[in-house]
Amino acid sequence: MRAVSLTPLYRIFSYSRPLDYGLNLAAIIAAIGSGIALAVTELIFGNLTNLIHDFSLATISKEEFLAGVNQETLYFVYAFIGRFICSYIFTVTSPTVLFTSYTRLMLF
Repeated sequence: MRAVSLTPLYRIFSYSRPLDYGLNLAAIIAAIGSGIALAVTELIFGNLTNLIHDFSLATISKEEFLAGVNQETLYFVYAFIGRFICSYIFTVTSPTVLFTSYTRLMLF
């Protein structure tokens, strides 16, 4: 098996400017944020399951159950909005950095 060389990758990013590095950093942070939002969604579903379980055992009242479901639903919407924004930032900035660096490589 042939070893993979990272020289072409280093060559592409050698033409990057500070703005490109900043956009790349923003893309990485946004990708991490999108992954965190996915994990938070699982926690929200777990809390909803606990609410349903407590309500079925009659340990909480109907008003407490509805208030809890409303709050967890709001958290779910916030997590979705955060994940959408993070995914959008990653999707827009990542190709921008790569294509501008590659274009500079082709021009010089």
